[in-house]
Amino acid sequence: MAAIIIYFDTSSLNRLNNDSNKEIIIKALRSSRFQTVISAMNIAELSLTSDKTQRTNLLRMAHKLRKKHLPLAWPEDLLRNDLDRFVGRRMKRKIVLDDKYKGINIGLKHPELIGDIELEEVLNWKDSSI
Repeated sequence: MAAIIIYFDTSSLNRLNNDSNKEIIIKALRSSRFQTVISAMNIAELSLTSDKTQRTNLLRMAHKLRKKHLPLAWPEDLLRNDLDRFVGRRMKRKIVLDDKYKGINIGLKHPELIGDIELEEVLNWKDSSI
């Protein structure tokens, strides 16, 4: 049986982090019945949490939920990839982050390393994508 794929928007991840049954829910979501998908957008938004302890906890939880799956690519990269496939310039669909975004994966695996420079980068990205 195929796993049920679950994608949380960032507000749902925040809510789960504050849930008194968080560990029970995470354990259930990590079972083979589910595949929880975390996106680059989730990581960026969680990274903007002002309280460092809460930010670290949120990113650790997101990392735990995703098991070993790479984060989904940025929305504009997903769209660009699908358009390239549609017009015949690319045969394979790529939905996860590629190597040029290694920093996002590092931030998810090691959120305690996110400092002012990395937060500034996320803010710049967010401002440029609006």
